[in-house]
Amino acid sequence: MATALVRMIKDQQIVGMFVYKELEDLFWLVDQIEDPFDCEFIDIKYGGLIWQKESNPVISNKFFDIWHNSDDTKAIEALEDEIYDGAQLDEYSFNQVIDSKWTKITKKFVG
Repeated sequence: MATALVRMIKDQQIVGMFVYKELEDLFWLVDQIEDPFDCEFIDIKYGGLIWQKESNPVISNKFFDIWHNSDDTKAIEALEDEIYDGAQLDEYSFNQVIDSKWTKITKKFVG
């Protein structure tokens, strides 16, 4: 398994962090959110995401009830925003981002 940090090529906006087995898996994971051909990635060998203490989200059973049983898109989006608010790369991951060359996602990733 590998972990990739993916960003948009045009403005370097972070798309997400994904765990994958094969490059094709990474392609399809990114495809859920953005056009993979507009993205680039680096593999993160160690490290992760952290939340600062003052913004630690709580992922409770209530959260999962709303997530799985609600048709209220705004309520679900609010929960997602709450979870990711304050997330940042830890120092080890950040140093890898600084020191790594990004790889463009291309057609060779699929088929």
